[in-house]
Amino acid sequence: MTYIAYIRGSIPKGIGIEGVADLDTIAVTKQNPKKQQVKRIKEVEQALTQNHHCVDGIELSVYGKEDILNTTSFSIISFILQT
Repeated sequence: MTYIAYIRGSIPKGIGIEGVADLDTIAVTKQNPKKQQVKRIKEVEQALTQNHHCVDGIELSVYGKEDILNTTSFSIISFILQT
């Protein structure tokens, strides 16, 4: 189950350049996604990218809440979400 989702970059701001801009999403879930779920997410990501030529790429990232809140090691995702 999704805890929270973020969409970042130029497209959600309305300033994306067609064919150049990419769409980045980050979903935080209550539990870490299972391998089969990650595989399916990558398949959807590829299908969306192939079907929407107006963007350079679509990234669907999914992280468990515990990974984001873990302060014992550096996480670029935690950093991105705080900025």
